[in-house]
This record gives sequence, structure tokens and C-alpha cells, in this order.
Amino acid sequence: MLVIPTIYLRNHRVANPAPEARFHLPEDPLVLADEMQQAGVTTMHIVDLDAPQTIGHVTHGDLLKQFTEGGRFTVQVAGPLRTVEAVDRYLQLGVARIVLGSIAYQKPAFTAEVGKRFPHRIAVEISVRHNRVAIPGWTVAAHKSALDYGRQFADAGVSCVCYSDVGEGGELTAENMTNIREFASHIRMPVIHATDLTTIEELEQMLLLEKFGVIGTLLSKSLYEGRFDLKGIVTMAMERGLPAEESTLIPE
Repeated sequence: MLVIPTIYLRNHRVANPAPEARFHLPEDPLVLADEMQQAGVTTMHIVDLDAPQTIGHVTHGDLLKQFTEGGRFTVQVAGPLRTVEAVDRYLQLGVARIVLGSIAYQKPAFTAEVGKRFPHRIAVEISVRHNRVAIPGWTVAAHKSALDYGRQFADAGVSCVCYSDVGEGGELTAENMTNIREFASHIRMPVIHATDLTTIEELEQMLLLEKFGVIGTLLSKSLYEGRFDLKGIVTMAMERGLPAEESTLIPE
């Protein structure tokens, strides 16, 4: 299983997603990339806080090129990208996947267009709270189930889901783990778990879901707060996870 650090970029620096929290990472993205490479990280989830909504200049284009050149990292990017041209520009920088957020729900035709034009390169976020799909910017929970949306996105050409399922207080419970397993078992594409892990025990439980199609797990606030030894959990996930030939891989 892949352990995938989430890196927030703003103005060529690593940004803290939770300013009230401790911050243990270097602010220089290249220094951080070196540390992650030494820890055995192979895939990064970049949240580009300066991403242009339309075609515009890609502020962090040079950084993304340095991350991806020579196969150094597989990089997926999330940000407010709302045009085919903007998606294309990021992919031309060597980014492997674009992760769509609320626009995937707001503009299904756009999702289908980029899914068709860029096969195996588009992912979506599905976030579940209190057993209901929550969409950023929507004041009420969506009426469709997570699986309904997952199938809709699969039909549109989406090839991966970043799936989050948490309880009322934001915690990861046994019920949430069951929900993640059930979603991954019934969807026709790989799933990346997107709820931040807080303990080694949660990682151990997540590793049991790999055989159902959960190919990776994102780290965000816990990474910034230094809760884990990154090299240790990357090694643990690699050694205890499925052999590469048995894992459900994202097609390239």
C-alpha cells in the first residue's frame, strides 16, 4: 500500500493546512522532497493553493517538473481547476493525475469531458460524513450515495477515487472502516483513503483493506505535526502490504 503525503503549496513554499497546529516540515518544497525520497515515498498528493481556475500561469510549474522528472515521484494534484486547458497544462508538467473536487458534482459534463480526453489521469474526491456525501460549497448533504456517485464518475471516465468516510466528530471508527471496505469492494476503480490517519493501529487496519481495492492512504495534518516516523510507516506499508503483482494498481 502507498503512503501518500499531502503537500500544500502556496507562493513556492510548503503551507501549513492547520495554522493552529505544530509545524514540523521544512518550508522549502525541494528540501521536503529530498526528505520524502529518503523516507521511501514514491507518490505525493499536491494541493496547489495557487492553482489557476482557468488557463493561467501555473505558479508551481517548475516545482512540479522537479518532483516528476526522471520518475522521481508520481504526483497527483488537487486544486480549483475548472477548464480542460488548465487540466491539460498540469498534465503536461508530468503530473500523473488531477483530483477534481466540487466541480465534479457541479459540472458533470466537464468531468466527462476531461475523463474522456485524459484517460487514466482523472480522479475525484468523495467525502462522506454521517453516512451522507458532503460536497464543499453545498449547504445540504447530497441525495445520492457514495456508491451512486462513484459509479457515475466511473461512467464518466474517472479512474480513481480519493474517498473519505468519518464519524460525527471526524474520527475514524470501525463503522467507517466497514464503509470504506464496502465502497472499495463495489466500485470499478482503485480507491485512495483520504481521511488522515492518527495512529499506527489505523494504518494496520487500512492495510487489511488493500485486498478490496484500497491502494493508498493520504497523510496530511498528522504529517505536519510529526506524529509518525515517515520512513517507518512507509516501510511498514510496503512490507505488510500486498505484493505489487497482487495489488490493484492505477493504470497508466
